Amino acid sequence: MNKPQKSPFDEMMKKIQKISTKIANVQHEMQGLAVDGQAGAGAITVSVNAGGSCLWVKINDSSLLADDKKAMLEELIASAFNDAKEKLTRAMSDKMEALGIPREVLEGNVGDMGGLMGGDEDDGDDE
Repeated sequence: MNKPQKSPFDEMMKKIQKISTKIANVQHEMQGLAVDGQAGAGAITVSVNAGGSCLWVKINDSSLLADDKKAMLEELIASAFNDAKEKLTRAMSDKMEALGIPREVLEGNVGDMGGLMGGDEDDGDDE
């Protein structure tokens, strides 16, 4: 007896399940990830975990602690935090892409699920 052929929907669901499993595995791996961001040529360093929480702030230039440098210090801390968040986002995206998860899926632009549906990039419009 021949096995019944799987429908395109079944194939799509199988691919989606594989991606979902990959994403869950990466999320588990990323729990221990922390990245450092810097500002002011290293005057301020912050560390951010995979959840986006700030783990610590290090002030490497003690002259920033002077009262007249308060506003600059605050700006540098925010800038260093943002630098760390950008690095974290990049690291997580790179990890997902390394597992074969299309960037379109990560960015929420699923259209044809980043090619997972088997369709080509042509929308059929010949204009």
